[in-house]
Amino acid sequence: MPPKEIVIVKKGGSSTTSDKKVIVKKKDSAVESSKGKSKSNKENQENQEIVEDKPQRIEPKKKFRPRKKDPKLDNLLESLTHSLTTETYECMVCYENIRSRDKVWSCETCFAVFHIKCINQWAEASVNQIAKNDPSNSAGAWRCPGCQNISQEVPRNYDCFCGKTRNPQFNRYTCPHTCGSTCAKDRGCAHKCPLQCHPGPCPPCDGYAKPMSCACMKGFLNLRCSQVAEADFTPSCGQDCDKLLNCGIHSCILTCHYAPCPKCKDTVEVECFCGQDTKQILCGEDPIKYSCGKKCPFVYDCGVHECQEVCHEYNHENTTCPLDPSIIIHCPCGKVPVAELSQARTSCQDTIPVCGNVCEKEMLCGHKCQEKCHLGECPPCELYTTAKCRCFRHREIVTPCKDLLADESGHVLPVLCDRICKVKMSCKNHVCNTQCCVDEKHECHLLCGKTLSCTKHTCLMTCGHEGPCHDCLEGVSFEELTCHCGRTVMYPPIPCNTAPPECNQPCRRARPCGHINNTPHYCHTDSEPCPPCMIFTEKRCACGDKIMKNIPCSRQTIPSCGGKCKINDLKCAHSCSRVCHDGPCIDANHPCTNKCGQVRSCGHVCKYSCHGTLECPETSECKEVIIQTCECGNHKKTRICGAFVGNPPKEVEPISCDDACLKKQRAEKMAAAMEINPANSIFRPLVGWAESLVRSALGFPTLVLQTEKILEELVSSSTTVYYFPQQRLTKANSLIADMCTQYGYKVEIVDEKIGKGNVIARKVPGMEPAIPPKLLSVVAKEYNPNDPMAEKYIIKPLLADVYSLPYGPHIPNALYMEDVNQDISTPEFIKFIEPFCISTEIHPKLYWLTDNSCFVLWEQSSTLTPTELQQQAENLLEMIHPELENTKMAMMCDLAFVTNNGLVLFDDGTFQSIKKRKVAKRNESGYGRESWKINITSWRNYGINIVN
Repeated sequence: MPPKEIVIVKKGGSSTTSDKKVIVKKKDSAVESSKGKSKSNKENQENQEIVEDKPQRIEPKKKFRPRKKDPKLDNLLESLTHSLTTETYECMVCYENIRSRDKVWSCETCFAVFHIKCINQWAEASVNQIAKNDPSNSAGAWRCPGCQNISQEVPRNYDCFCGKTRNPQFNRYTCPHTCGSTCAKDRGCAHKCPLQCHPGPCPPCDGYAKPMSCACMKGFLNLRCSQVAEADFTPSCGQDCDKLLNCGIHSCILTCHYAPCPKCKDTVEVECFCGQDTKQILCGEDPIKYSCGKKCPFVYDCGVHECQEVCHEYNHENTTCPLDPSIIIHCPCGKVPVAELSQARTSCQDTIPVCGNVCEKEMLCGHKCQEKCHLGECPPCELYTTAKCRCFRHREIVTPCKDLLADESGHVLPVLCDRICKVKMSCKNHVCNTQCCVDEKHECHLLCGKTLSCTKHTCLMTCGHEGPCHDCLEGVSFEELTCHCGRTVMYPPIPCNTAPPECNQPCRRARPCGHINNTPHYCHTDSEPCPPCMIFTEKRCACGDKIMKNIPCSRQTIPSCGGKCKINDLKCAHSCSRVCHDGPCIDANHPCTNKCGQVRSCGHVCKYSCHGTLECPETSECKEVIIQTCECGNHKKTRICGAFVGNPPKEVEPISCDDACLKKQRAEKMAAAMEINPANSIFRPLVGWAESLVRSALGFPTLVLQTEKILEELVSSSTTVYYFPQQRLTKANSLIADMCTQYGYKVEIVDEKIGKGNVIARKVPGMEPAIPPKLLSVVAKEYNPNDPMAEKYIIKPLLADVYSLPYGPHIPNALYMEDVNQDISTPEFIKFIEPFCISTEIHPKLYWLTDNSCFVLWEQSSTLTPTELQQQAENLLEMIHPELENTKMAMMCDLAFVTNNGLVLFDDGTFQSIKKRKVAKRNESGYGRESWKINITSWRNYGINIVN
C-alpha cells in the first residue's frame, strides 16, 4: 500500500499571516511511530486538520543531502560562543574540553581555539624541528594545527579575542575569554565591528558603502558593505551594456558587466582573390582574402591566352602575355637565342623553337634534366636519391626521385620511413599509429565518448581527462516537469532524462472502453497501463452462434460458447469438428483430422487423411483391397488397387478353375441328390482342423482369439521362439499347443508336472509358418449345436445322468459364474468368494471351465434336507450377486447343478429345452422349477478348496 498523506494546517500567530498547508507522509516504520508517540494527543488534535489536496512541489533529487544543523548555530561566531560557554569545545592538540577559566589562544585565520600551554608546546616543537633540519632558517615559523597557516611568533600571552585586554577576567554573564568591551575590529570598510568582544569572525557589515559607478558607467550604485565584500561582486546596474564591440560597428547586448565585452558574433561576406567565390566570416576579423582553389580567369592583353595559375593573391599589373616575342627571347632551356634558331616571332601565337641540346634544368631532387630542349615542365626524374626521414630514426633512405614532394614554397618535404609509432597517447587508451612520427607529447585530441548518467548523451571532454565525466548539459530542461494528471510538479532546472515525478493522487485517465474506473489506483506514467476493466459485458462467441454474458470488458480473446464450431471455412469438403474457437478453423496446429472420403477415378473411396482440397488429388496409391475369385467362387485372390495420378488400375488376368473346383461341384451335386443340407452339418471345418479341437475352442472363445492374434504377428515377424503366458487350466495349454501345430510351429510344454505349464512355440528350420485358410474362431462360430446330429452324439447319453440325481435336478449344488475378469488371478478370486462361503454350512470348491467361466461346487450334505440345502444355496446367491455387479468381477452369476460327467444344468422347470447353449436369466419370481437349460462343458480338472 502506498503511504497515506495527511494535510496539516499550521495556524500563524498574527491575523495577517495566512495559514500554511504542509503535506506530511505517514510512514509505517517503528521509528516514525515511536516519534509520533512523544507528541501529546491534544496537540495532534489541535494542529491536524484534513483538507483537500493541492499540487505538490517536488525539487529535483540531489546527490548529497546536507546535514541538519541547530538553527541557533547558523555561523561560526555563534557556534564558537555556544561551545565555549557550555564548555563543550575541544582543543585540537590535547583533545580536552576547554574550561571557562583556562587560558586560551585563537588563530586569526581559522579562529580555532587552543589551550595556551598546548599551542605553545606545539609551536616550539615545530620551530625546533625546523631549526634542526635547516640551521639557516631562524625565522621561527610554525603552522597552525587547524588551518596550517604559517605564523612567525610563538604564542605566549593570554589575550582576549579582540586583543585589547591581556589575561581577561572570567565573567559568567559574558562569553568566556572575552573582555566585555566593543570588538572594533577592521572589516575592510569604513565601519568597525559593533559587537561585544567575541570569538570567531566578525559578521558582515550592514552599513552602506560609498556610491560607486556601475561597470557600463551609466549610473551610480548605493550598496551595503557586505555586498561589495562578496567574492563574486560585480557593480552592475542591470541595463544593457551598449559598448562598441571589437568590430566597431555593433554594440554589446549583454547586461551591464565588469568583464571585457565578447567578440562580435555577426558574420560578413568576403570574396576570394579572383572574385569567383565568397564565404562568411565573423564580423571584426581582418577581411583577408583567400584562395578558392579554382583556375584564375584573367585573360592577357593578347586576348588569346589566360592565366594558368590557381586563384592567387597578387594582381596582374603587367598584362603582357608571357608568350609575347618581347619576353620569350631564348629557347626553352635558355641556352640559344630565338633569333639564331628561326625567323623572328611576331606574335605570342608563334611556335617557340627549341635548340636540340640537353635541357639540364635543375629538378626538385637536385638532378639535371637529361631530355632535349623542350616546352613545358621537365618529366619526372627516373633516378634515386638518398635523404633523411622526418623522425631521423634512419640515417639514410634511398627513394625514387619521382616520389619526392614539395610544399607551397617549393621546398622538398621530408621522406617518410616505414616505422609506425606505437607510443600510447596521453589518454593511455589509444596508440599513436602515425607513420614516421615526430610528435613528442602525444596528446590525444579525441573525445571521451563515454555515456553520461543520463544514458542519452556522451562525454564531450578530451579522452583521458582527469576525474569523472561531466554532468549532462545538453538535455537540461528549464521547464516544469509534471506527472500525467498535473497535480505533482517538479520545478527547473530538470536534469537530463529525469523521469516524471511520482504522484500519489488518484489516476484520472479515461478508459478507452468508456466504462467508469472501478479499480482505483495512483497516477502513473504512460508506459504503465491502467488496471484492466473488470465490468461484465456481453460478447458474441467465436462462431457467432450465441451471445455470451458476464464477460470481462478487458478480455482480449473472443469467448467460446462450448458448442461445435459453425463457421465451416474449411477449404475441403468437411465441416469443422472443433469446439467453438477463435481464429481460423485450420492452421499449423489444428489440421483437418477427417478422412478424405472422395471417390477416386478408380471408383474407390479415398481412405487417406484430408488433403485440404475439395477434390482428391490422387497423389498416393489407392489402398482398396480387391478380391478376385474364379467362376465357381472356390478360389480367391486379394490385391491392392494401387491406382493414382498417371497410373490407372492394372488389368489382371482372371483366375481359372482347377481340380479342387471340380471336386467341390461334384460334392454339391451329390448332396443335392441325397437331399442333404450342408448347413445342418454338426461340424464342417476345412481340412486340417480336428473335431476335438473345435469342441475345445467352444469353451475358450477369448483364448482362441488372443492366440490367433499372437500367431498372426509371429508369422509376419522374424521371431523364432515365443513363450505364451501361463493359463489357468491345463486344457487351455493343450488348445494353444494344437493351434500352434496347425500354423506350422514346433510346440513344447514345459513345467507341466510342477503346475499348469507354459507353451513354447518354435519355428521349424527350413519350414515357413503360414496362417490357415480358415481360422479356428471362424470354424467354431459356424458350429451349430442345435443340429439334430448333436443329440445323437452328445445330448442323449447325458440325459440319463439328469434323472439319476439323488435329489432331482431341481436341487442346485453349484454357483455358476461367467465372463470373469481375466485380469484377476485365482488366489484373488478365492479371497473374494471365501467370506461369503464361511457363513454357510456347505464346503465349496472352485472349478474353472474355460478361461473366463467357472463354478463353485459343494457336496450334498446328509444332515440337511433338500429344502434347507436349496435355501442355503439361494442365500449364497443373494449375498454374492450384488458384490459381483458392483466390483465387476463377473458379468453373470446363477445357481446350477453339475453332474458327475461335468454337465452343468440350470433351473428352468422342465428337461426338454436342453438344446440351447444360452444360459437362462433368473425370472422375476426367483429360482423356480419351471424348465431346465443345459450348458455342455466337459471338465477334467481337480477343484480348489475355497474354505480350508
